[in-house]
Order: sequence, then C-alpha cells, then structure tokens
Amino acid sequence: MVTNRQRRQYSNIETRRTTLSDEQSPVSQMSIAYLRTLITFPVLCLLLSQQYRTGQCSGSSVTLTSTQEIQYFTSDGYNNGAGTYTSNLDCSWLIDSSNSAYKIVIYVENYDITCTGDVINIYDGNTTSSTALTSNLCGSGQSSVFVSTGQYVLLKFTTDASTQSIGFKAAYFYATDLSGTGCTADQTLTPTSTPAYLTSPSFPALYDVNSNCRWILTVPEGTVKLQIIWSDIETSANCAFDSLQIYDGDYVCENTKLAGICSRYPNGVATTYYSNGTSFLLKFTSDGSLSFRGFLLSYTKQEVVVVDQVVASTEDRLMLGIGIGCGCGATVALLCVALFALVKKKCRSPKLVSPRVTVSVNGAPHSVRTPSISGSSYTSESRNGFLSNGHRPESKRHFLNENLHNNNNKHSIKKDVKKDHRNGSVQRINSKGSARDSGT
Repeated sequence: MVTNRQRRQYSNIETRRTTLSDEQSPVSQMSIAYLRTLITFPVLCLLLSQQYRTGQCSGSSVTLTSTQEIQYFTSDGYNNGAGTYTSNLDCSWLIDSSNSAYKIVIYVENYDITCTGDVINIYDGNTTSSTALTSNLCGSGQSSVFVSTGQYVLLKFTTDASTQSIGFKAAYFYATDLSGTGCTADQTLTPTSTPAYLTSPSFPALYDVNSNCRWILTVPEGTVKLQIIWSDIETSANCAFDSLQIYDGDYVCENTKLAGICSRYPNGVATTYYSNGTSFLLKFTSDGSLSFRGFLLSYTKQEVVVVDQVVASTEDRLMLGIGIGCGCGATVALLCVALFALVKKKCRSPKLVSPRVTVSVNGAPHSVRTPSISGSSYTSESRNGFLSNGHRPESKRHFLNENLHNNNNKHSIKKDVKKDHRNGSVQRINSKGSARDSGT
C-alpha cells in the first residue's frame, strides 16, 4: 500500500524529470533536425535523379520545341565537355518544329562516346521505326548535318554497363525556304522590331547552281541589324565560286562592301552586322558546279537613339563669342608686337665712325674727320654726342649748330691751306728770281 509520503516523493521525481527534459529539448530538437536534413538531402537528390531518368533516360522521350534560332541539348553529365555520362542509359529527345512545312536541321556539334556499347541514333520521325538519318554514331568528332523530311526528329542515346566517356552536345533549329523572289528579281524587304528571316534558295536543301539573288533591306529611319545564324557555302579563295556579299547601302560598290561569306559547316560564319545608314544590300551568287545548303540569317530594325543635348542660350553664345574674339585679338596683337621688335632689331646697324685725317694748318697739324656715311660731318669736339668740355648738348639744334660750325671751320682750313700753297709757290718763284738776279 502506497502512502501519501511515497506519492509525494514520486511526484517530485517526475517533476524533476520533466524540468530536465524541458531544459534539454532545444538541443535535442536541433540534433533531430540536423539528422533529418542529412537523411532527407540524399533521398531528395535520388528522387530528382530518378525523376530526370524517368524522362529522356528511361525509355520515354522529352519533347523539345524548335525555333529558327539555334538551340542545344547535351547528354546527362556532359558538363561542357568535362563530365562523364553514366552506364545503362536509354535517353530519347523528340524535336518538334510545330509545323509540317518546317523541317528540322540537326547536327552533333561535339561527341566523345565509347564505341560498341554506347551509340547515338537519329530518326527522321517521332519513333524508332522511322527512317534513320544516322545509326550507331560513336567515337569522337563532329557529325554531318541532318535534315528531316517532316516536322519531327528523334535522337536516341544508349549506353551499356562497361566503359563510359564524356557524351555529346547537339544543335537544332527548324528551317524552310525563305528566299522569296530575290533570285528572280531584286526584292526589297522592310525590317521591323520583330526578327524576320532570310535564306538561300531551296534552304535547307542544297541551293541551286548558277544562282544570282539580290535583296535590299531598308527602313525609313534608323538602322538595320543583320545576323548570320548559320552558313554552309562552298569555300574558295576570295569567294570566287559561291558567296554571300553584304553591302552597306542599297547598291553594289566595293567601297561599301562589308563582308564576303563563303565557308562550310562546321566553320560557317555566325556574325552580326549593323548598317551605317538605313539599308543593306545582300547578293548571293553560285557557279555551275558544286552546291551546299546555303545560309540562314535574321534582320531587324534598330531605332535611332537620340541623346539629349543642352542647348546654350543666345546670351551664352554671345559671351562665348566675345571671349573667343578677345582672346584671338590679344594673341594676334602680341604676335605683331614681337614680330615688329624682331624686325627692328635685325634692321638696326651700328654707327660707323669716319676716319681721322690730319692736315697742316699754318705749319701746325690739325685733326679733322671726313664726312660719315650718313652724310654728316662732325669734329672730335662733338664726338659721341658730347662737347669738348664734357657736357652733353641740350638740344638737337645745338648739334646742328655744332655741325655747321665745324663745316665752316673745315672750309676756312681748306682756304688757309690753299693760301699757304700759293704763298709757298710765290716764295719759291721769288727765290728763283732772286737767284737769277744775283747770278746775273
């Protein structure tokens, strides 16, 4: 029989257990949540893998809708050519153009598959009973280009349980002949903001020999964007045989030629061009021998982007003009002053001094200067602009008076010299006469 004391002790023990459980519950809950995550994540990955495998890799196919742009798909685990596919795969991709008039163009751009047990098969239809476009493709490299006869293509990839390799990457798009009337007469097409498409004649089948096609892509305003999506044209030096010529404008001119395209798949050109004006002219020609699949391109209209510009007011333009004019005028004035000073310096010559001549006046020597080159005469008394007393003349008139005084002195000196000569002659005559008288 349990007494009341025992009941109270049992109740206290249960209370402590409950408290301890409550204190440890956060840790326990975190541990349980972590364990659940560790268990759930691999299971989820496995389920996703099984779901993926039950699609294209479990015997049933996945449908891909094609467009006129190139799209791609790869084998499981391809990883841009750095991965590996798994064993025992049975994968299928069904490509649909959504229109019986559109054919599927498909090619394996790159593949690396172990032969014998691992292969690719491509069918011209939506079942494996359709005609095979290629069978048991394996090894490595690039495949040929395959074209369907209808709107479906089925690609099937199977592997065995032994050796695995990298896998493959395949490309596809739908195509039809969109050459229009450009191969019978010049055809003008008007691009819009929605992409439109243009092809070589008979595309995606082989183009005609001796083709001569012209298309003019023009818009009322703006520019034209031209994108070469795919090309397979006979290769030759300078594109002498078959080629697609692109001209920037609406007429043929070597100066406006942007490109000449003549390259085969898989080295076909995929380039984008923009017109400088409102037009492109495209010219496709082929000779009379070989022909290939041709080209697919798209064209759209590019709107002109108008950049807002700040227009200066009339007063701002006037002040700017005045500032520029003043600056130019000051520069020209400074150049003229510098040029004048240079010419003046070059043309100024040193003052030439007349040679000193000594003459005899009344038996005594007298020093004078001959006239200078400039035509003026002066004596040593006014040498270098100073008087004989060492003072500078006060005015130009004083210099003129000094020069006149010097000229008068010069003439009086000449007269005295002449008199001296005559007196000397008279004296000599008289002396001779006296001699004769005395002799007689």
